[in-house]
Formats: sequence, structure tokens, C-alpha cells
Amino acid sequence: MDLLQQFVHSELIRGLTTGDKALASFYITIMGMSITFVALCVLWGSVSLLSAIFKPGKKKKTVSQESPKVTLAAPDEMGGDDGEIISVIVAAIAATGNAPIHSFKVKSIIPTADRTPQWGRVGRIEQLTRTTKN
Repeated sequence: MDLLQQFVHSELIRGLTTGDKALASFYITIMGMSITFVALCVLWGSVSLLSAIFKPGKKKKTVSQESPKVTLAAPDEMGGDDGEIISVIVAAIAATGNAPIHSFKVKSIIPTADRTPQWGRVGRIEQLTRTTKN
């Protein structure tokens, strides 16, 4: 009787040596990995075939109506007192860093240019106005 056929019957497994059990386990492992590999290759091939069949062609650009343009006023200067801004920044740094306020000193604050696209700013404003109305 073949080694793998002996593995089917539980009463015959007890009569096998440890080496035979290890060899049969190795055979079963290799068979399982081979079946899995073949199944994955079949899936890969079918996905490739389907993507080739249903490959999207070039679509004609449709002319859509122009969306209303939203203009945002960009602040030229930082509003408010510089002392207030510095104290707020120091308090925020101290709160996030779990450090006492007197353990560091802010030497300068340089504002950076806002590089967010217009649609991003409009989306943020919509989110803020939506949450403040509720």
C-alpha cells in the first residue's frame, strides 16, 4: 500500500514509523502548496484575460457645464496681535509636547505660503461651515 494511502486510514497511521510520518507530511505539504500555486496561476490568467477583453477604450471627452467659480480672499497679513499669536503657538507646542511653557523659547515665526489648491480650500470651508451649523 502506498504511503499516502496509509495516511487516509487512521488505524494504519499508528503503525508507521516517525520517518514515514514525516515523509508523508512532507508529501502532503508539497501537494497542498502545488495546488495553491496552480490555483493562483489560474486566477492570475483569468484576471489578465478579463482585463484584456474588457480593456477600456479611449473615451470621448464630454463637455460639461462650467461649475461656478468660488473666489477666496487670501489674507495678506496674519491677523491679530503678534504677541497673541506667539502665545497661542507656544501653548499649542507645550500641550502637544507635554513640556512646561518655560522650557523653550520661540525665536521667530515665519508664515509659509499656502499651496493648497482652490478646490481643497473650498472643501475645507464647506466642512467647517457644515459642522458649525449643526
